[in-house]
Amino acid sequence: MLSKNDSTSIQRSEEDPEKRPLLHSTSDNKWILLGLEELKCQAGGPRWQAFRTRLLIILSVAWMGMLGTAIAIIVQSLSAPSHTLEWWETGSFYQLEVPVFCDSNSDGIGDLNGILIQLPYLQSLKVNALLLGSLYSRDGSGQPFNLTSINATLGTTEDFKKLLLVARGVGIRILLDFCNRTWQGDPVPAESHRGSVMSKVKNALQFWLDLNVAGFRICNEDLLLTNETLLHWRRALKHHSPDRQDDQRVLIVSDVNGLLRTETTAFQKTNGSLAPLLYTQQLLPPSVKGSSLHEAVRQALQGQPTSWPIWVVGGPGVGHMASQVADLQRVFAVLSFTLPGPHFIYYGDEIGLAELQNGFPTNTPSMKWKAHQKSGVTESSTGVSSEGDQDSVEAQLHIRNSIFHLFQSLASLRLREVALRSSEFSLIPTNVTTVLAFSRSWRCSHFLVVLNFGESLTTELPVGLNSRWAVVLSSSMNRRDSVFPSTLFLAAREALVIKLAANERA
Repeated sequence: MLSKNDSTSIQRSEEDPEKRPLLHSTSDNKWILLGLEELKCQAGGPRWQAFRTRLLIILSVAWMGMLGTAIAIIVQSLSAPSHTLEWWETGSFYQLEVPVFCDSNSDGIGDLNGILIQLPYLQSLKVNALLLGSLYSRDGSGQPFNLTSINATLGTTEDFKKLLLVARGVGIRILLDFCNRTWQGDPVPAESHRGSVMSKVKNALQFWLDLNVAGFRICNEDLLLTNETLLHWRRALKHHSPDRQDDQRVLIVSDVNGLLRTETTAFQKTNGSLAPLLYTQQLLPPSVKGSSLHEAVRQALQGQPTSWPIWVVGGPGVGHMASQVADLQRVFAVLSFTLPGPHFIYYGDEIGLAELQNGFPTNTPSMKWKAHQKSGVTESSTGVSSEGDQDSVEAQLHIRNSIFHLFQSLASLRLREVALRSSEFSLIPTNVTTVLAFSRSWRCSHFLVVLNFGESLTTELPVGLNSRWAVVLSSSMNRRDSVFPSTLFLAAREALVIKLAANERA
C-alpha cells in the first residue's frame, strides 16, 4: 500500500506537469537528465548529420525554385499582352495557288502532295495558316466550279484530309479561297440564279467545315455577297469553332475595290455569336508607281482602322510584290512584317517572284524551287527567269543576305517580339518626305521602324530619342549599329528596325 506521503507526491506530479522530469529510465521508473556532453554526442552522430545535410539541400532547392518562379512571373508580366491574342490576330498567312506551287509527280502541275512536301519550308517562314486557291473542279470552261470536288489533277479528298492532319500537327491551319472568281462561272449569274448559287455555296461551307478547315476568304466585290449571306457565313464558322480559343474559325474579306470600310455594317459587326472577321487591304492603289509609293503608304496608314487589318502588297489579280514595287521590295518586306495585324505572304514574294517568267508575262507565275526551273515542274532544267537564276529557293538559300533570308529573319523577329505583334502603332513625323517612320511598343519594349524610299541620306531621329538604341535588323542585312547619336544614316532604299532602350520611347 502507498503511504499518505507517497500518494501526495504522485498527485502533485500529475497535477504539475512542469515539474515532471524530461527523461526517465524504464528500469527504475526515475527520470534521468542528459548532460551537455551527452546531448552533443547524440546529435553529432552520422545519421543526424546526414539528415541535416539532406534537409539543408531540400530547403536550398525550394528557395531557388521560388526565386526563379518569381523572376519568371515578373518578366512575363512585363512582356506578355494584357490578354491572350488569338492565333489569327498575330498569325502569318501564306496564300498560294495549288496548281503552280509544287509538283510532286512531275506532271507539270502543282498538287496537294507537293504542299505536304513543302511544309518544312513553310515552317521556316513561321507560317501558321495556309490559304489555298484554284483547288476545285468544274465540268468545262465557263461553267461554275464544283465547290465540294477537288480537281483530280491536284489530288483527292483523302490527300486533302492528310494535308489537313499533318499541317495541323506542325501548327499550320488550312483555309480555302472562296472569292467570286472561284464559285461563279465566267458569265455573271443572272438575278434568277442567285438563290441557286448561294445554296451551293452554303452546302460547300458545310462540307469543308466538316473536314475541319480553319476558314475562308471571300472578296467584297462579289455580286452575291450581302449582309445576310455574310452574317450567315460568320455564324456557320462560329458554330463549327471548338470551345478552345486557339482553334477559332475565321472569315477573311479581301478589299479589291477600296470600299470595304464604308460598304456595310456587317463587315465590322462583332459579337460572341459570330466568327472573327479579318480583311486584307492593299497598301498601294493599282495606279501608284515609282516616286509616289511612299506617299501612298503614308496615306493608307494614317487612316488605319481600329479592327485587325491584313495589309498586303499585291495578291491574286493584282500581282506579286516584286512586280508592284520593283527595287523597293526589301523595304516593303520590312514594312509588311512590322505593321500591326496578321501578316500576309503571297506565294513567291519571299524569293522575289514576279509576273514575268521565261521571258513572257503571266498572271500566275510558277513557284521556283530549282535554279533553272521553267514552268513549275519541280525537276525542270530549262528556262530563264525575270532575275536570272536568283529568284529560286535553291539559289537564295546559298546567298547570305538574300531576300528569302530577309523574310526568315523578319518572321523570327516578329514571332520573338510581342511589341511587333501588338496593336500599338504610331506614325512619327520626319524631316524628309521620302522617309517613313513609325513606332511599335508594348510596355517596356519599344521599336522604331524607319523606311527610306529614296536615295541615301542622313536624317534626324525623332525629338527626344537621344538615348541608346540598336539596329536589330536592316533590309540589306548588313547593319548592327549600337550607338546613341541623334542622327541616323540611311542608305538608298533601306529600311531599319531599331530597338530602343527600355526607358526610351519614340
